[in-house]
Amino acid sequence: QIENLSKKHQKLVKEVYTSLTYEQQIKIDGLAATAVPYHVYKYVGPQKQVQGMLLEPGTLVYLDPASKQRNRLSLKVRLLQGVSQSWQKVVVISRDCLQFVEKVVNDGKNAIEGHQGDLLDGSC
Repeated sequence: QIENLSKKHQKLVKEVYTSLTYEQQIKIDGLAATAVPYHVYKYVGPQKQVQGMLLEPGTLVYLDPASKQRNRLSLKVRLLQGVSQSWQKVVVISRDCLQFVEKVVNDGKNAIEGHQGDLLDGSC
């Protein structure tokens, strides 16, 4: 439902998201992170144009599964929103600009935050 709403009202959804508190954004990000079976990160660097796509702070990404890159300064990532938009290009981002997002796990009774190891820690 969130995905359909985002497609129809992209600007409004973005405004609502940015008006949320940091804690509320983390919960929304945690739900979105369940879309892929990989670790998900939030881009916290400056706004920039990358391969024809505007990369903004808060964009969710995941490490390119085909790349072996755990110890590099710049990492190859794919945009999480690219999954639903068929935009599967790989983007190179500094690891300092990525913040780990914990996935929200639903146990059938209530939503809880799932614990995952943190590959990247830092700020831009």
